[in-house]
Amino acid sequence: MSGNKNEDINAVSNLPEDATPIGYACLIERHALKVISHWRSTYTARTSTRRELEGGAVIILPSARGPASEDLSQLLFAYRYEGVNLAISRALFKAAPDLGDALAAQLRAHPTSAYARRAWLLFEVFTGRRLDLPDVAQGNYKPLLDPERQIVGVTRKIRRQRIDLNTLGGLSFSPMVRRTARVASISAVGIHQRLLALVERYDPGCSPMSIR
Repeated sequence: MSGNKNEDINAVSNLPEDATPIGYACLIERHALKVISHWRSTYTARTSTRRELEGGAVIILPSARGPASEDLSQLLFAYRYEGVNLAISRALFKAAPDLGDALAAQLRAHPTSAYARRAWLLFEVFTGRRLDLPDVAQGNYKPLLDPERQIVGVTRKIRRQRIDLNTLGGLSFSPMVRRTARVASISAVGIHQRLLALVERYDPGCSPMSIR
């Protein structure tokens, strides 16, 4: 991983001329979302590469590996390959409320799709709109956040979408802490105490949680 700050700042400007943003980068640009960029930015171009930076990574994939252009395909690609980002999801669902209709159609065709179920849960929570879908009746519970990528909290089962809600706080306020080598090198007890203190500071009514 590079420690060159200039490289971090100029990473996007140094992209190939034919680079096209996909996943979160595409959605942020398309809807002019006022959010902090995701730690990983993904693009398609004729030549693929991966650049590790101090704050994350820039991935360039062959054009044939990109998702379809519509919003839902971009979002599900992001969830699968870039990880769930709560802030970007919230901003997107508010900017593109019609995404709920595409999501409902996707779930009617593929009711056990884990990535679509994650989006369904977040869409209903962030918009307050209940989609015209029955509760999921079969399939394994899937974690909302990938514990290999994120520091996660104790699991709370959401029966409607069969999702294990494992955020550090409630979805109204949940710190997102990426599980990096630097984080792993810090004392686990110290991390847990700091995260609990942070959650309790901003959400005093939140009950103490176990963090893993």
